[in-house]
Amino acid sequence: MESQLSLMVEELFQHASEQTVIFNCAGKIQFMNDKMVDTLQQLNLQSSFSELTEQNNEKWHSFIQTMTQDISARAIFYLTDASNEKVIMELSGYYLKEKQLIFSRAQFTVIPQKLSTTDREIQLMNSLPHGVILATLNGKIISTNSQSLQLLGFEVGQLERRSYELLFEHCYYEPEMIVHYYRMIALNDLATIVVKRVCSDGHVNYLSIASKIDEALGILVTTITDQTEQMRLLETINHQKALSVIGKNAASIVHEIRNPMTSIQGFIQMIKENLEEQASPYFEIVESELQRIDELLVEILTLSKPSSYEAQMLDIKDVVEQAITLFQLKALELNTSIIFEYDEQASYKIKGNNNRLKQMLINLLKNAIEAVDSNGHIIIQLVYQDPTTLRLIVEDRGRGMSSEQMEKAFHSFYTTKSTGTGLGLLLVQAVVEEHNGEIKLESTEGVGTRFIIDFPINMYDFNEMMTSNTMYLSEKQQNYI
Repeated sequence: MESQLSLMVEELFQHASEQTVIFNCAGKIQFMNDKMVDTLQQLNLQSSFSELTEQNNEKWHSFIQTMTQDISARAIFYLTDASNEKVIMELSGYYLKEKQLIFSRAQFTVIPQKLSTTDREIQLMNSLPHGVILATLNGKIISTNSQSLQLLGFEVGQLERRSYELLFEHCYYEPEMIVHYYRMIALNDLATIVVKRVCSDGHVNYLSIASKIDEALGILVTTITDQTEQMRLLETINHQKALSVIGKNAASIVHEIRNPMTSIQGFIQMIKENLEEQASPYFEIVESELQRIDELLVEILTLSKPSSYEAQMLDIKDVVEQAITLFQLKALELNTSIIFEYDEQASYKIKGNNNRLKQMLINLLKNAIEAVDSNGHIIIQLVYQDPTTLRLIVEDRGRGMSSEQMEKAFHSFYTTKSTGTGLGLLLVQAVVEEHNGEIKLESTEGVGTRFIIDFPINMYDFNEMMTSNTMYLSEKQQNYI
């Protein structure tokens, strides 16, 4: 023991109730009290404490350097006792600059050998239905099972011996929630948090992460559960609540709309009788649209109830052309072109409801026209993906959407327009579901937006349809697949 450590200091720490060690600035031991000596003897380490500091040279010197620079520091070291069981040593200390000495307290935790993840135990962890992660108290991951890696999107070996914070690297969460999560861990209580993770294929998953310190083993045990289906169910419930609000007020809304509609229909009939014959087709369109509005009002009355729609074989190409006709004038005013791409030799028949599909296309075209600037382009495509799937694409080269807007696009009452109702895409989604189809939204800010709708085709109907159409997929269509 060097002379710089006074007898008074030695006497002070000799009777301390905690394991105490004093180092010089080079990291060499200057003093350790009897409590520390007794603990080391009981642990019966495979190597001496002095040898430990040499064996962990890089980590040890990092600890000493941090101590002398920041006045205080904390570090975790892993030891092994004579029984080959792991021992965690936690050192926390304070640097006394005047004396050029480091005063440290040591805490030891023995991890039983059975905790090490043998092949059998790894197999047991992998058989569990949830993700499981074991970590040391200083935040280093010990072991993971296959479910946790799959849920978090990591490969085997990417998490072991790395920081616990890596679990949240590709997840989204509220900052205050993660602070609360770590606070609960520090209080040795059950800590839980739900995070959102965007997978490589673009799908969004919701994960419930729960953690608790096991005092007996001296480790942090974390379980991960996929809550995606539950979150989807919650969104559906909220969606139904929104529809319920509409349903409760539907009667009064329909009544207020039908009153002016009756007057409009009457005056149009009078004007039509006094106009030349060539103007008649335009009034037929107006009357047809008023009739469709009346049908929609009836549907609003039953919005919160299960509805069935009469379906028949129809060519969706005709429905698209009808919808385009309604927007041609508006497109010309904005100098915007609507391009309809399809194979003239193919038939695009599906079993569906003409009015519902038309309403769906009207909403998509209305959104597209409002999204593009002057001299813009809107492209509609029809293409067979395979003998059982007909794909409809409505694409605009407009302002596009942010990731947040895309996520909320199909939420009821969500709109980015000052005069919007937030029900247009809700109706589009409902029509697609009525026809057992699937809808996908793709968008990039400043580039444009694309809606991809896949309609299923009954194989019997498809074969019957193909008897009059020798060509199935043209070269032009194959380019879209």
